[in-house]
Amino acid sequence: MRERFFKLRDKLLNTTPKICIERAKIVTEAYKKYDAYPNIEKRAMALADVLRNMTIYIEEEQLLAGNQASSNRAAPLFPEYAFAYILDELDDLEKRSSDKFTITEENKKVLREILPWWEGKTLKDRAIAMQPQEVLDDRVTGVLGWQGNVSTGEGHIVPDYDMVVRLGFAGLRDKIQKHIDELDLSKPQDLEKLTFYRACKAIIDGCLDYIKRYCILAEEQAEQCKDAARKEELLGISERCQALLERAPETFFEALQCVWFVQVILHIETNGHSLSFGRFDQYMNPFLQKDLKEGRITMEEAEEMLGCFYLKIYSNNKLRSWSNTLTQMGSPTYQNICLGGQKADKTDAVNEMSWLCLEMLDEIHLPEPTVYIRVHENISEAFLKRAVKIVKQGVGMPAFVNDQTIIAALEKRGVTKEDALNYSTMGCTEVQVPGKWGYRANGKSKINLLKILEIVLNGGKDPKSQKQVFNDMKPLEEYTSIEELKQAYKRAIEYYMRLHVIADNVNELAMTQMTPDAFCSLLVQDCLGRGKAIKEGGTIYDMVSGTLVGIPNVGNAVYAIKKNVFDEKRMTAAELKEALDTDFAGEKGKVIRKYLLERTEKYGNDEKEVDKLTNELANY
Repeated sequence: MRERFFKLRDKLLNTTPKICIERAKIVTEAYKKYDAYPNIEKRAMALADVLRNMTIYIEEEQLLAGNQASSNRAAPLFPEYAFAYILDELDDLEKRSSDKFTITEENKKVLREILPWWEGKTLKDRAIAMQPQEVLDDRVTGVLGWQGNVSTGEGHIVPDYDMVVRLGFAGLRDKIQKHIDELDLSKPQDLEKLTFYRACKAIIDGCLDYIKRYCILAEEQAEQCKDAARKEELLGISERCQALLERAPETFFEALQCVWFVQVILHIETNGHSLSFGRFDQYMNPFLQKDLKEGRITMEEAEEMLGCFYLKIYSNNKLRSWSNTLTQMGSPTYQNICLGGQKADKTDAVNEMSWLCLEMLDEIHLPEPTVYIRVHENISEAFLKRAVKIVKQGVGMPAFVNDQTIIAALEKRGVTKEDALNYSTMGCTEVQVPGKWGYRANGKSKINLLKILEIVLNGGKDPKSQKQVFNDMKPLEEYTSIEELKQAYKRAIEYYMRLHVIADNVNELAMTQMTPDAFCSLLVQDCLGRGKAIKEGGTIYDMVSGTLVGIPNVGNAVYAIKKNVFDEKRMTAAELKEALDTDFAGEKGKVIRKYLLERTEKYGNDEKEVDKLTNELANY
């Protein structure tokens, strides 16, 4: 690893994250100051205030400007989503066994003074007030996981970065103004559009002021710098920021700086993770090729800048409640980069930028960004082999996704062939068309399929909470066939899938009303053209599917019952139920556990019967 990367990486990894209270203070004051405005304008002006007033800095050795909070790995706070967990956990943040955060007593005092103002005003307050009683009742059993998604922000989207590097901030500002100039304010629908455009304009003005602050800071630091090489680097940062104030990026370095500014501002706008870069190699490669061809940069300089970009990505962080942290330890932000795939003519899309991104993953060795590769039958064999070699080192990346399956699935859902070919990975498990899709392709809430099966096996009762969900359902020991058990499970699935859809739709409605995001919306097609934010119908595609948790577990469990109880009669249903209830206690329990673990086929191992059963239950 080269010296610059080592220093930046070492500092990042040895930093205990802090709680940064700046955003919470500024946004609280802004919400009071702009209370009369529509929510989308109020939020845009609040974000602009943050960008104009937050602490900014440029790290030693770093070649890019732009920070999310007052220090690296610090987590800003977003009280407009939820605040109670912050107050409840303030004194425990440094005592956590994982994902610790430091916070001064002085800052705790400030938060205890300002956060109670948000009582009854948060997104979570609105969502809970809107959810029907059936959904609220499920909080006891916990089949649906929907509350985290209205308390920790939005995210889960791929902005139109291709448009961003073509237009730049100045071009976006001109585009917004053009839409405003074309409005006929005697028409009610155009008045509604004006509110959206004014919000977009407010935030672009804030973005330009944010960039200008770095332009000035870099120049000031250069004047004071005694090291000639570092002085030149700081002047380069200032020049690139100045260029982005006036026009679209023209060089590889300017394009990377532009992309980073957009990414970090998106993180400041909404606390959501999985804000992803899309097909990064496709829109960045023209800049790289042009600069290399014209002799503006060397490949080593391109590598240095990209490495700094990767390290910047890892500097972003977020605070999660402890209950949320338990399932997402390691502070993941799921900032995804997608490489490879196919061009519009179906030829291989691997290019020099793809290779550069892959090699930088190998050199930097950090969990962010998450790197995915689109695989198809004509992919470069050398590129694929190199990717597999990196995986074998234990990095856990890159991950691989199958073009043949995903493109066909997207077309089946109504995505055009051209857009399906241009799909990108996003977050951890999702795919969408870059710059044309709304938030969260995989929905707001998760549904725990294995928990549903547990309720079914216990006669419709949740054994943990003792809540009776279904009044006319038999326990496991009374079923006479696997078909009868499957029917009971499918009936329970129907009930919970309905609640799942309701919970998601209520969340969507609450977010539309309370936390519309002007900045992200102007980066997604065709929000500007339609004059509507993402959740108001501005996007080309707005399909949401459910996040199903436990598909293979359910398949394995039902197959284990089928094989051991009904087919081979190794045990009775009553014996199995007793073993489950007692956590396999006693000699008989140990024997049953051994059968289940070692002598029962499992999903995903080319075992036809268990795979078929799992597919049947998942497809239902």
